[in-house]
Amino acid sequence: MEPSNQSDDEGAATGPSHETAEDDFEAAIARLEHIVTAMEEGSLPLEESLKLYEQGVALARQCQQRLDKAEAHIQILQDNLLRPADEATGDDVS
Repeated sequence: MEPSNQSDDEGAATGPSHETAEDDFEAAIARLEHIVTAMEEGSLPLEESLKLYEQGVALARQCQQRLDKAEAHIQILQDNLLRPADEATGDDVS
């Protein structure tokens, strides 16, 4: 169980909260990977496994929401790039 405590300590020692959404996403993915690895080892007590499973589900949801936002942002950018020049700028070409 030592590694899970170590991971929590590392997260707390990152300093001031200047994290971007990307940093949050990357940290959540790293934590999720750590949880999966710990659970795959199969040596955790049942209660600890349940706790980690709940954390994993929450992290997976958080990551999926961030990916959905990024996808929506990309779609907006693509829609603006793919418009004819007169539509994108609002200029009347006639």
